[in-house]
Amino acid sequence: MLFNLNRYDETSSFLATTSHFRDLRWADTVEQVDVPIIRLDSYCREHGITEIHLIKVDTQGFELEALRGPRTC
Repeated sequence: MLFNLNRYDETSSFLATTSHFRDLRWADTVEQVDVPIIRLDSYCREHGITEIHLIKVDTQGFELEALRGPRTC
């Protein structure tokens, strides 16, 4: 999946810079990199994880998509 590397690291994300920040130079996307991703349920299956009690998600605005991923943990 393409990941947007922005001039200011903390704004880098899988999501494109919103129009609200587009005029701010520090939010400019300077490079896109192809990042391999895996669904959480696939990771759990591959590693024998049957339960998750707590999960920390810090995905720069991509939390909803990340949390939609697990189906069987």
